[in-house]
Amino acid sequence: YLFVKFTPVYVATQCGDQTADLQDLSLGQSIKVALQIQVSCWNPNAYGVAIKTSVPGYVYLGSNREYQVGRLTLVEGSELPAQGSGDIRVKMNAELSQDTSEKLIPLFLRGGEIPMFLELQFEVSVNINFGLLSFGTTAPFQKKCGMNLGSLLVNSGSRLGPMICRSSFFELDGQVPHAGV
Repeated sequence: YLFVKFTPVYVATQCGDQTADLQDLSLGQSIKVALQIQVSCWNPNAYGVAIKTSVPGYVYLGSNREYQVGRLTLVEGSELPAQGSGDIRVKMNAELSQDTSEKLIPLFLRGGEIPMFLELQFEVSVNINFGLLSFGTTAPFQKKCGMNLGSLLVNSGSRLGPMICRSSFFELDGQVPHAGV
């Protein structure tokens, strides 16, 4: 029974839909940004897996990722049930320096969109007990993501465009959907 249940020992989780929610954007002497991202994943394994923190990924603004604005951290408690789906959440809360804010305010006040790029990364952790024996391993999840942020002058129901993720930032060139779509 155990041989059938745990062979192969681990099959990679499949993650698909990523959504982002801009929870705060305020301009003043500094810019404050709060962002939460949710990634929907499917676990094909016969056991649950835990999602663990890895090195937080960076968040950038600008078409060439010229402004580093924060880091994404895992919201603790994300797990994927055995042969089931679940959501993994990461967040960013940033208050930019006055110098960086002064450089970015013109981007927020002009018409159009501001490209936002993110490094989405976490570890999928597997621990299986076989009576007195146990097996444990981790597998990295690392994606480069992009979306557009509508400027403050754009009247739209959503300030954020859809988020897409690829293996590299290069693969995102020309592919990031418009805000408000």
